[in-house]
Amino acid sequence: MLKKGFEYDGIFCASDIMAYAAMKFLRGLNIEVPIVGYDNIPLSEFVGLSTIDQNIIKIGYSAAQAVDNIANGKDTISMVVPSKLIKRQSTLSFIQKHI
Repeated sequence: MLKKGFEYDGIFCASDIMAYAAMKFLRGLNIEVPIVGYDNIPLSEFVGLSTIDQNIIKIGYSAAQAVDNIANGKDTISMVVPSKLIKRQSTLSFIQKHI
């Protein structure tokens, strides 16, 4: 797709590791496009990667609580844990240059 001149509005990756690899690859080709990862691992802050913070601590705690309830014959409920977009250089610098 890159060789055909396909233009991207942005790239959303399923993980921060994948987004970091995409950033490095595209920079090597001098292609600048906004990139967002998913996980908010420490690497993402270090390299300036915008990412989705899924609140993994709360998800883990809620899952453990649900397993404990099930193991003890108690009712449990499904839970939606809010996530948030953490804006960093991988999207902000692109936007600032193209406004």
